[in-house]
Amino acid sequence: MQIKKRIIGAGRPLVCVPVVEIEENGIYKAAGQAVERGAEVLEWRIDWFAQAACQDRIEEILHKLQEICGDTILLCTFRSSLQGGEREISEEMYLGLLELIAKSGQADILDVEVSELSNPSNVIRKLHGIGQCVIGSKHYFSHTPETEQMQRDLADMQRAGADIGKLAVMPHGALDVLRLLEATARVREEYPHYPLVTMAMGGLGAISRISGEVFGSCMTFASVGKTSAPGQMPLEDVVGILNKISESMDQEMVKSNIFLIGFMGTGKTTVSRSLSELLGYEEIDTDAWITRRQHRSIPEIFESSGEQAFRDMETELLRELGKERHKIISCGGGMALRQENVKLMQEHGVVVLLTAEPETILARVQGSDERPILNGNMNVSYIQELMAERISNYQRAGEVVVATDLQSPQEIAEEIEKKLHSDKISFDF
Repeated sequence: MQIKKRIIGAGRPLVCVPVVEIEENGIYKAAGQAVERGAEVLEWRIDWFAQAACQDRIEEILHKLQEICGDTILLCTFRSSLQGGEREISEEMYLGLLELIAKSGQADILDVEVSELSNPSNVIRKLHGIGQCVIGSKHYFSHTPETEQMQRDLADMQRAGADIGKLAVMPHGALDVLRLLEATARVREEYPHYPLVTMAMGGLGAISRISGEVFGSCMTFASVGKTSAPGQMPLEDVVGILNKISESMDQEMVKSNIFLIGFMGTGKTTVSRSLSELLGYEEIDTDAWITRRQHRSIPEIFESSGEQAFRDMETELLRELGKERHKIISCGGGMALRQENVKLMQEHGVVVLLTAEPETILARVQGSDERPILNGNMNVSYIQELMAERISNYQRAGEVVVATDLQSPQEIAEEIEKKLHSDKISFDF
């Protein structure tokens, strides 16, 4: 997931600094200091604001905070007293506040306390309709639930439609912290493209605030001055530790993913399935992933948003997949046309180029209505022309090349496996 220039859910966790000031001038001052010192996310805790009930003041402050933030992500949160916040609020007033913030268009992410709502799915659906990105949150300020309960909490947020799930707990011993980390890792494994934010509060939980890249938490909270929860450490300390951990992990990363590229109809999807069965790796079809995320078919995306928007979606997906291991990723036909995409694929896996003759491709795709680029041009000569335009990009990207014309998907998969075992390819099975 990308917001502004920040990637959420891949690589080092983003560092969020909360602003917990009572007066308006104090809010601006604290926000400016946090952004200046390198906060990647700024959280305005509206429940601390003395005039939190004044809608006009909230809208004005949101506009000014967005100006202060620049490339820093603005997260807006009203934490109710039941969830550890500064003031009580009825559900009706809370829903009105959420809608006000969403309609202002100034909050990059809006925190929604899913456990305090009678129908969180409807609320999140309405906020999405306004165009608002949502982080679902739940807090246990007195204890740490059982591992299975924490997993259910995070999964429930995902099912309710939250773009990001957040869970904070209070540990009473080291095993509580370990259970939180286990729950995070298990949910991350089950929902690999669902960003999570988890933490154990207090001094005992300090390790959970710096180990997100290992266990799957995409954001952590640090302080510049006042803290919003027990256990938050100074911003510079957190950033330094996170960078060291990230550097160590990057040094240990070896190529273990397989990216299948090539012109449409070269067999990427069918070969991906056979290769998945052969190696036991999970397969990911980028076109299918994008259509699920967008709730639109590829032709609909092209028609309503344009090809450029679709290509941006492809790049975002590759960034999200950057830290995955042992995956077979079947890429759309235009994926290798961007140099940025090629760099991302080659950094995190071996790129396998599948080829086929134009006649073979036409025979494979002529019955499909999912090929918007071929609309009105379903013929060999046009396919040949389009392939000629792309061949240099494919050849620069492909580290392994396999012709698919006269082979079954199983035979192609076996040939790929054989080539990956070659001394010329550095691949971690």
